[in-house]
Amino acid sequence: MRGLSISSFNRIQGEQKGITIGLLNYARKLSGLQIGLINIAKNKSRFSVMPLVNYAK
Repeated sequence: MRGLSISSFNRIQGEQKGITIGLLNYARKLSGLQIGLINIAKNKSRFSVMPLVNYAK
């Protein structure tokens, strides 16, 4: 996924490059910004589950 995704539940199976906004955001590989109640990025070893904001390069 590249760009912007706005939904109550964002589930990115591959790589996320961009911004997701929702209540629950999940990405296997995050290269961008997640804004929501619960944000999950599986490729991060530390802080893979964060409230409100999650960011990775």
